[in-house]
Amino acid sequence: MSRGPRPDGQCSTEQFLARLAQTTIVLTLRNARLVAFCAPRDVGPDDVEAAVLVDGVDLQRILADAALTQPVDGTPRRDWCAR
Repeated sequence: MSRGPRPDGQCSTEQFLARLAQTTIVLTLRNARLVAFCAPRDVGPDDVEAAVLVDGVDLQRILADAALTQPVDGTPRRDWCAR
């Protein structure tokens, strides 16, 4: 699971990016024709992790392409407050 900016982040930029990521997710899901939860697995009590496909595109990729999550391809982690 990747880590994106947090609403309670260390700076106003991180907090803004967290709201932007949340808005991106809401709008993406609202406009979707098909949403699929793939390979769900328990990761803790009351917590499940799954890949989410929106019209066949991984939601993680959508957020990564918008620079709203940490990269998963080995690229160095982003410092949200340095933007």
